[in-house]
Amino acid sequence: MHLKYASRSLFDQGPVRIAIVNWSLRCVGGVETYISCLLPALVSNGHDVSLLGEIDEPGDRRRISRADEIPVWCVIDGGIDRAIASLWAWKPDILYVQSDIDPELEQQLIGIAPSVYFAHNYTGACISGSKLQRLPSMTVCERTLGWRCLLHYYPRRCGGLNPITMWTNYANQTQRAARLHRYDAIVTASAHMKSEYVRQGFDPDRVHVVWLPIVTPTSHEPSATDHDSSPRINRSTAWESELRLLFVGRMEWIKGGHILIDALPEISALLARRVSLNFVGDGRERERWSRRAQSVQSSDGRVHVDFDGWLDGAPLAERFKQADLLVVPSLWPEPFGMVGPEAARYGLPAVAFDVGGISDWLTDGVNGHLAPTNPTTASGLARAVVGASNEREHYLNLCEGARRAVVRFGLDAHTSSLMELCGEIVTSKAV
Repeated sequence: MHLKYASRSLFDQGPVRIAIVNWSLRCVGGVETYISCLLPALVSNGHDVSLLGEIDEPGDRRRISRADEIPVWCVIDGGIDRAIASLWAWKPDILYVQSDIDPELEQQLIGIAPSVYFAHNYTGACISGSKLQRLPSMTVCERTLGWRCLLHYYPRRCGGLNPITMWTNYANQTQRAARLHRYDAIVTASAHMKSEYVRQGFDPDRVHVVWLPIVTPTSHEPSATDHDSSPRINRSTAWESELRLLFVGRMEWIKGGHILIDALPEISALLARRVSLNFVGDGRERERWSRRAQSVQSSDGRVHVDFDGWLDGAPLAERFKQADLLVVPSLWPEPFGMVGPEAARYGLPAVAFDVGGISDWLTDGVNGHLAPTNPTTASGLARAVVGASNEREHYLNLCEGARRAVVRFGLDAHTSSLMELCGEIVTSKAV
């Protein structure tokens, strides 16, 4: 049960005071980009917003946009007690928690005000957090988190081989699941993620799908909601001599970059033309993928691969404009896969394995192609790429389909849905 909140009705007392909580105050990934997008939208709609983070790192990443214009507290600066006291004094109407945070901090936070958790990942639903089994073949796991997961962890290669890590992660995830039940609502970005939490035993009425808004790479501000205002890129002839593929994201094994590299020779052979692949991002697999790409290039002169590292702003926008296809070869069930709609704003179709929340934004044959799964193979991915790019008229239809599909992911629609949910919660908890 919650404490008695110092709260009031959304609709009778004016602006809402929303405290956003995240582990970092820096733009480390998509979650922080989302916060940077949401903050000005909430402020422009007349709401009071504050931001609480555990750390202000890494120092080489920019701070969350607009954070300097609102109250900001950082746990690392003065400890949990000081941060909690500051938040109590600010008197939020609702807490909007964005990531897995320190358990002690979370326990104290939930008592301050009604609380909503945005499940960007599989928090409290999987020991490893990937919902992926590697043996006997690569498959998505549909089990409910529980002690039986321990029996399958090694035989199915759900994670590593360290028993201490297994037990530690299991304990952490089961505790997180227990804490999630204390929230008034869980928000997910896809129907897939809602079904996952319902399968984990959460009340369907407490789990809500709120599609993420699009962020333009040039400004990190929301895009227009009308597809006709999206940038129009002429893709009518660019791909005919060379197919230019783009990967944007973390370079981790579950992101499937190695599968994409292995697919390149088959793509080139089936299309009978040169294929180039641009990797934008970084991660633990970058060196391994680079060596793999060099090997493929040395054996097939029609294949070229380059690595750009992390890009944002105008440089990332240029990559979206220059590419012919975005490829999202993720092996794990992506909770959503925001890069797809981001690229679609530039009329860039996508090819991806049909896993997780991908099909919430990618409709086969409309704004891209879905590659088969169970198993996920380089050949299956190659044929999906070829299917999306071997006929000019079909490809151009996919480009227009991408631009039209992005209309669903406007900031106004997202903010309205989110605030309607918050309003229902705060009103029901008002004393």
